[in-house]
Amino acid sequence: MDKRILCVDDDEGVREVLLRLARRWGYEIECASGVEDAMEMFEALNPFLVITDLRLGHIDGVTLADRLHRQYDPLCIFIALTGMLDSYDLSYLLTVFTDVFIKPVDMPTLKTTIDYAWKKRRRWESLLR
Repeated sequence: MDKRILCVDDDEGVREVLLRLARRWGYEIECASGVEDAMEMFEALNPFLVITDLRLGHIDGVTLADRLHRQYDPLCIFIALTGMLDSYDLSYLLTVFTDVFIKPVDMPTLKTTIDYAWKKRRRWESLLR
């Protein structure tokens, strides 16, 4: 398994920052601006982790995570980014996502979370061998 991440956010600035930092941290990362692009990219990329905004237009990040889990990879790990939690139930989000970050994101904490997700995914893969 490669250290591939898919970032899904409609904000170009967020995508650029995550792209730059994840590469500096030693991860391969590709970014999508919406759900349709993300679905196509996911199949080709086969990431261990998806970092997604919760608000992505007509389909939200929760629905995206559910679709990707069911259609492609039940072991994929998901982290949510959001500007606000007002319409989301945090306890429910934490059943779908490993973690939830409020923007602006604390990058050292995000790095720690990504590193942990990578270790977790490798451990899960070893259990399946």
